[in-house]
Amino acid sequence: MKIIIGAVGVTCLLIIVYAFRLKEASDLATALERLKIRFRETQAYSEKVQEDLEDFMEINDAYEYEVYPDVKCKNLLEELKILYSGNLSDTVFNMIDILDLPHDDILAMTKSLEKQLQAFTQLSNLLQTITIKEKGILGG
Repeated sequence: MKIIIGAVGVTCLLIIVYAFRLKEASDLATALERLKIRFRETQAYSEKVQEDLEDFMEINDAYEYEVYPDVKCKNLLEELKILYSGNLSDTVFNMIDILDLPHDDILAMTKSLEKQLQAFTQLSNLLQTITIKEKGILGG
């Protein structure tokens, strides 16, 4: 009888460990998929903001316009392109699957992308505001 109880106990323990690992793998896969989606969203929005900034500069001849204190449009665009090539390129995206990232790193990267997306949204809104507000000043 003790052997049967022991066998049932070990079997239950194995089932619990297996279920935990299965859930952990599922959570990791979900987090990885969320990271990939957020990456593509941020990548696309970065491309859009760069295009909008280029259009803004061309239409308004605003290459030297200070979009932020001590930050000219042309320098901002240069920085956005560097950020994109270093952090948001397809090469970086393809590395996500290769690196076998731990769950905590995936969550940290997703959070970082969310912050970048928020910053791109703020920049896009700023460009729209400047375009409307300062159209006469820039001569467009």
